[in-house]
Amino acid sequence: MNMRSVAETAKHRSICIGMLVLLCGPHAWAEENGSGTYTPGSIASPIDSMLPAPGWIIRPNYYNFSGENYINCLEANCADKAKVKATANALSLTLGWRPNIDLGSRYSYMVSVSVPYVFMDVGATITSNSTGASSRLKGSNEGLGDIELIPLNLSYRVDDASDVNFKFIGRVPTGEFDKNQLANIGKNYWSIEPTVSYLYHDKETLWDGAIYAGINFNDTNTDTDFHSGSQAHVEYTLQKKFAYDAGQIGAGLTGYNYQQIADDSGSGVVFKNERARLSGIGPVLSYTDCAMGKLWVTELKWVHDYEVVNRFGGDTLLLKTGLIF
Repeated sequence: MNMRSVAETAKHRSICIGMLVLLCGPHAWAEENGSGTYTPGSIASPIDSMLPAPGWIIRPNYYNFSGENYINCLEANCADKAKVKATANALSLTLGWRPNIDLGSRYSYMVSVSVPYVFMDVGATITSNSTGASSRLKGSNEGLGDIELIPLNLSYRVDDASDVNFKFIGRVPTGEFDKNQLANIGKNYWSIEPTVSYLYHDKETLWDGAIYAGINFNDTNTDTDFHSGSQAHVEYTLQKKFAYDAGQIGAGLTGYNYQQIADDSGSGVVFKNERARLSGIGPVLSYTDCAMGKLWVTELKWVHDYEVVNRFGGDTLLLKTGLIF
């Protein structure tokens, strides 16, 4: 074999290995691309609850995730392994509306939409398990991400301190997806997620609590024939608030437990019966006050994943700030 043929063969092998990472180091993880449409830690907070009265909320949000995963077997024969790092940043705008509809003294209804703009950076180091030789792949992308719709958000007031809330969340594949690129900003499949939550706020002691439970159901990515199995999750936040000037400052803990409850399926899955699991915990800070004569709410979370199985894990920063009018 001449040197040109050797070079072409090496190039072809590098491309093939790269494609394995593009299409899912994903194949080696549970869930396509090592993550799903649901963002762990994104909803278990009073700031995500029903508006206190009919009106609107405009809420800019900032999201940052930095994490990695190790894949010991890229192919069925375990010829190569990979270390993959990813950094995602997103700026999104949430618009929510509680209409002035009379549902009785205890019930209230709301709809909302969140539109994200995503910046994604992914790097992978591919290493041969036999020779130890390695190569690197890098990719970056930015643009409109997958839009989140909540057409049904129904709340029931149990008493003066607590509410039960039901949401039906839909995520629309509006973000760009290309199976031949490393950094994708969309998932290329629809998903729906019913959630139920319990929220507690004691106006005398100023303790706040929230617990959310939901199941995420996914459609199939038709470009890769990969169907990510459904995932169940529980999120929680507990914080103590303190009077500050005309507003309130809060501090506490937030976290989540996340478990894939159904296997991935489709011809795009190489390793069967691999399910994802994730747990994280971290601090939360909040501030409530009035701005321009309107109620202003802000929340900052940082969550560290301490248990990561078959998916990406790392650190998440979430900042939400909303104006209610």
